[in-house]
Formats: sequence, C-alpha cells, structure tokens
Amino acid sequence: VRDGFGIIPPEQKDVTAGDDLILTCAASIYNYTDAIHWFDENGVEIMEN
Repeated sequence: VRDGFGIIPPEQKDVTAGDDLILTCAASIYNYTDAIHWFDENGVEIMEN
C-alpha cells in the first residue's frame, strides 16, 4: 500500500449519486487498532447507514 495507508478502489468503474459503494482501507506499515473515522469534504463525520 503506497505511503503505508490507503484506499483500495471499488471494482465498479462508474459511480453516481445514490449508488452503494464499498471502500476498503488498507495499511501495510502501522497497526491501526483504533476506530477509523471518515469525513466528507466539509469536515463532517460520515456515519454508517
């Protein structure tokens, strides 16, 4: 994983608003044992539906 932490992109090539999407985060250098939080472009935490 480049730079030790990253996102493995989804297999589907085209994504539009409203589509379900699975992102996989991966780490090759560090042990991320704490919960990872995702934020949108406005800094608002994204909660799981």
